[in-house]
Formats: sequence, structure tokens, C-alpha cells
Amino acid sequence: MKDFAVSLTIFMGSPVVDMTEIPGIFDIAFDADPESMPGMPPHGPSAGDFPNPSITNAIRTLGLDLRPGEVSVKHLVVDSVKRVPTEN
Repeated sequence: MKDFAVSLTIFMGSPVVDMTEIPGIFDIAFDADPESMPGMPPHGPSAGDFPNPSITNAIRTLGLDLRPGEVSVKHLVVDSVKRVPTEN
């Protein structure tokens, strides 16, 4: 489920955190309207070409739910790098 959350982060354009605590490996497949995925590039077929549900509704068909909220997320911030380039 953690890998699925990472994939959803890309599609949603904002962090998605696995709160299910479900262990294991899963093969998850679903169809969703690309227009409902803010993290996807804006080019490609129009929304009318896809009779698929929004990504939120597609996730619900899997028995999962996306809820906005605030959680602590570990991340690394690099303020600057001071290194002289070396010759190849």
C-alpha cells in the first residue's frame, strides 16, 4: 500500500500517505479520468474521450478513500551545496 500511495502522490500532485497499515504486496489496477488527476500533464485526449470515473471515485471502488488532512511527513531539505567540480 505504501508504493500505491507513492504512485497516487504523482497522480494527485500532492503528498498521499498510506494510513491503512495493510502489509503485503498488491497488484492494483483501476481506470480513472486523466482530467481528475492534477499531477498529470495537461496534454493528451480530452476528458470526453474517457468514460472513466474521477480518480477519487476509482479509488473508492477499491474500498479505499482519499481524505485531505495534515500528517507529519519526513523530508530532506538541502539549503546549499558547496563543492568544486572535478575534471572527468
